[in-house]
Amino acid sequence: HPESYPGLNPQTSPLHEWQMKAWNTSHPTCPRPCSVNIDVRWCVDEAAPKLWKPALANKQTEIKILSYNLFWWNLFKIRGGQSAGQLIKQSGEPQAYDVIGLQECEDPDRVFNPPGLQGTYTAFI
Repeated sequence: HPESYPGLNPQTSPLHEWQMKAWNTSHPTCPRPCSVNIDVRWCVDEAAPKLWKPALANKQTEIKILSYNLFWWNLFKIRGGQSAGQLIKQSGEPQAYDVIGLQECEDPDRVFNPPGLQGTYTAFI
């Protein structure tokens, strides 16, 4: 079914392109193709960024936190990913999140920019 693989031609597309397509649409079921290099820089032990000093409060403070596993390989590589940013925007109203932890996030701009959240949140990678 070549129509299931847009951009690939059965007569002219090289094997590694078919392998990448299969891996990106079935990951983690299919093994990683040998031609795909893994970027291991994400696990380099770096110092945490310097943040502001917290203000001492004399009363309780509420904070709004979101932990979101994007399943990047599926949501963005297969489904286009537009729903993630929209869900964050909708659930972050009327009170924006104070902290968001995104798991399996390869590009925070692809999450925050489409719904107009790029000035609302800052990504630390």
